[in-house]
Amino acid sequence: MDVEHLSRFSAMSKYHFIRKFDESLGMTPHQFHIQNRVRKAKNMLEETDSLTEAGMNAGFYDQSHFIRQFKHLYQISPSSYKAACIDLDALAQSGEKLR
Repeated sequence: MDVEHLSRFSAMSKYHFIRKFDESLGMTPHQFHIQNRVRKAKNMLEETDSLTEAGMNAGFYDQSHFIRQFKHLYQISPSSYKAACIDLDALAQSGEKLR
């Protein structure tokens, strides 16, 4: 749903809706939408080998936008995150214990 539809549904102007949304959640509807896309892509990264595929399936137009947003939210690149997931999986399968 777009902001205009949500604002009409809530009987507010578009800008008043955005301000109230920001007051309630601490982010704009657009920031919320991007954050949800990044989370979806993060979950896909744990299941797929392709960073591009994860970003595209989460709704990002191009890989650079996906990488920028991922780094902004998690302070780590998607490829580093993917490598860390692989390392943790290998550690879990080896049966070694962490200190």
